[in-house]
Amino acid sequence: MEDSGIKHQKHGEPNLANELRQAMLELFKIANYYHIEKELEDSIQASLQRSKESGLTE
Repeated sequence: MEDSGIKHQKHGEPNLANELRQAMLELFKIANYYHIEKELEDSIQASLQRSKESGLTE
């Protein structure tokens, strides 16, 4: 049923990169609210490192 909704009919194909960017901005707002920016950054860095080591990213 994907791509069959009214929003898709009105606006066309979604810009997934923009959707991800918006989600990340909201995540950073939440981290800022709880004063855990450093913890979030460290977690993201560790996750990226694991992805590189696993060959999932370059």
